[in-house]
Amino acid sequence: MPHRSHMSITTQAATEAAKAAPPVAAAVGAATHSISINHVVGAVTIAYVVLQAAYLIWRWRRDHRRDVREQREQKTGCDQ
Repeated sequence: MPHRSHMSITTQAATEAAKAAPPVAAAVGAATHSISINHVVGAVTIAYVVLQAAYLIWRWRRDHRRDVREQREQKTGCDQ
């Protein structure tokens, strides 16, 4: 049975390898398909901006719904 510290090092190595995988995959894919790194960076930037916009829209809608629900609860609470 491996020692606890050995498992920790193995876990850390696997975690770091997983973190490095997307950039390495992008670089290898770009090199094998004749796509420049500029195209990859541009595509990733666009994807990031789209994901950020989607998250903000979702958050704003959620906050608005909460506000409306709280206002309704306050109105019904005052009527009683």
